[in-house]
Amino acid sequence: MKEIKNYKADLHIHTPASKCYKGNKTEDEYLQIITSATKKGLDVIAITDHNSIEGYKTLIKYKEKILNDIDTLTKLTDSNEALAQVAKYKSIMDSFNKLLILPGVEFEVNNGIHLLVLFNPKTNLVDIETFLRDGGYDEESFGHEDGILSNWSIFDLYKETCRYDCIVLDAHTDSNKGIFNTLSSGNTRAYAFSNAALRGVCYKNEKQRGNIQKLLNSDAKYSRHIPLAFLKSSDA
Repeated sequence: MKEIKNYKADLHIHTPASKCYKGNKTEDEYLQIITSATKKGLDVIAITDHNSIEGYKTLIKYKEKILNDIDTLTKLTDSNEALAQVAKYKSIMDSFNKLLILPGVEFEVNNGIHLLVLFNPKTNLVDIETFLRDGGYDEESFGHEDGILSNWSIFDLYKETCRYDCIVLDAHTDSNKGIFNTLSSGNTRAYAFSNAALRGVCYKNEKQRGNIQKLLNSDAKYSRHIPLAFLKSSDA
């Protein structure tokens, strides 16, 4: 029998590229996200800034910078300070190497629902930027939430994501930014939950999870070929 391995993941993490981020907007802050993730024993994280891929791009840029700095400083073998810095950078790289880091977006559709769109890390970042621009977001609105009206409804987003190697999750299903609460009843909510593009929902507590599962099992309009995954993520 093939061994099954469990992976610990947090699929909803923000960086200073989200305007609501309350921490420092420095290189160390980005790197702290990575080192904190490995300290918590995570195997997979998704960087999901509001309507933006800029945080993920910055994180990858810092990773490349560290690799270049290690290469440069390693040649300064007569400098204890340089060697100490190399050791620090190698520790950070160990954290990077332990993690699968997914590029993602917390995308707000035009009725205020927030959806996590998680892309294959091999996806060209220019393609993700095109996805955002097609959806109505640009440099002026990257990182913002609320008040920016997307070009897309939830069903438009479902259709568009079929063109990409990605998965879609309901970011806050039982809040006023999620499917369960925002679409309070009727066919629209049923179609939003049953659409094959939606792969999972993030929820707050087990009672709410039970309410959602009861709803999904109560009506044939909610039926799915692939069951929804139920997830808890930090929204850190």
